[in-house]
Amino acid sequence: MTENQDPFLDEFFPAPPTHNRPTTLKSDFKPWHKPRKQWVRKFQWIQEVEKLSQQLRFENGRPLKYLSLPGKDLLDVRCIHGWCQANKVNLRFLGFNDPSDPADPNDSELNLSVAELAQREFIDCESLVVPDKFERIGDTSSIAYTRMIEAGPFDIINLDLCNSIAGHVPLEKQDDYYNAIFRIIEFQKSKKAQPWLLFITTRANEKAVNPSAGRKLFQCIEDNAKLSDEFRGRLATELGIDFSLSNPGVTSRNLVGLGLGKWLLKLLIDGQPKWSLKMLDSAEYKVYPPSAAPDMLSLAFECSLIVQPPNDSVGLARHPNTLIAEVAEEKDFALGLIDSVKNIMDLDVMMHGDEQLRKTMIDEAAHLMTDARYDGAKYKAWAMNW
Repeated sequence: MTENQDPFLDEFFPAPPTHNRPTTLKSDFKPWHKPRKQWVRKFQWIQEVEKLSQQLRFENGRPLKYLSLPGKDLLDVRCIHGWCQANKVNLRFLGFNDPSDPADPNDSELNLSVAELAQREFIDCESLVVPDKFERIGDTSSIAYTRMIEAGPFDIINLDLCNSIAGHVPLEKQDDYYNAIFRIIEFQKSKKAQPWLLFITTRANEKAVNPSAGRKLFQCIEDNAKLSDEFRGRLATELGIDFSLSNPGVTSRNLVGLGLGKWLLKLLIDGQPKWSLKMLDSAEYKVYPPSAAPDMLSLAFECSLIVQPPNDSVGLARHPNTLIAEVAEEKDFALGLIDSVKNIMDLDVMMHGDEQLRKTMIDEAAHLMTDARYDGAKYKAWAMNW
C-alpha cells in the first residue's frame, strides 16, 4: 500500500480480477455514481452492517444473507462483499433485476458482473440474481416470491430504488412496492429472530409521490397524532407539523420519511410476533440540481424482535416485582422516528463543505467503479466536476 492510499480500499475492495474483462472500459456515468453514494455505502450500509455483525454469529459457514436490487454492475453487492471478505464471512445474495432494462437489453453486463463475483472468495454458491421485477414479490404465486422464500430470511434488505416508493396508486390490481414490502416483512417476521437491516432509497419530491399514496402516508402520521399528545407536540416542535392548522405543513420529505417509517412500524408491531423499528442515521440529496430541496432519501432501519419478560401478577414467584412486563407501544417507537427524521443529513451540503471527505469518497468510489469495469481516471475527472 502506498503512503497516500486509503486503507479502506485495500480492505474492502481488493484488486479486480482480469479474467474475460473487456478491453474498452465504460465511462457512461449516472447520477447514482456520484461520490455521495460512496458516503452512503461506507457510512450507512457498511457501518450498520458492522454494528449488526456484533449481534449475529457467523459460525460453521453461516452466511450473511442479503437481498437487493443490484443493477447491472452489482455495485452494492461488490461493496457488501468487500466487508465480508475483510471479515471472512460468506455472502449469500439474492438480487432482482428488471429484464426490460434498456441499458442492458441482453443482460451481458449483468451476466459478466455475476460471473466475476461468483469466482471470488466468500461468495456463497447459492447466490443468485433473478431476472424479474422486485415488485413481483407481492404476488405469492410468482417466481420472484418463491425465490425470496427459498433464499430468506435475510440479514440485510437493500431497496435502492431509482424512483419513488410511493409512486403508485395504492390498492389497485398491480405489481407495486407496497405489496412486495408487505410480503417481505410478513416473511421476515415469521422466520427470523435476530435483528435485521432495511435500507430504502427513494425519491421524495412532491411530483414523485402519488396523491392517493401521499394521503395514506399522511394518515399514518395523523392517526398517531390523534392517539398521542406527546407525538402531536413533538411533530410541531421538531418537524414543524402543526395539526392545529388547516394546513399542517407536511413537506414531501417528512411525508415520505416519517409516513413510510410509521407504515413500516405498524406492519412490524401489529400481529405476532411483534417487532420494533428504529430509524438509523439517514441522508438526503438532490438528484436534479434545479430542485429547491433534496429530492432523494436514503433511509436506514433496524428491525428487532420485541421480547417481553413474564409478569407474575399472582405473586407465586420469589421476586415477582422485578419482572414487571412493559407493553411495547407503537407510539414509543414512533417518537424515535420523529427525532431521526429531524436529523436526516444533507449529503450535498456535507460533502461540498468538507473537501477532504469529498476527495476520499471520490477515490474510494473510483476504486469500486474500476472493479465494475469503468475507467477509473475518467470517473475521477467526472466526479470532481460534481
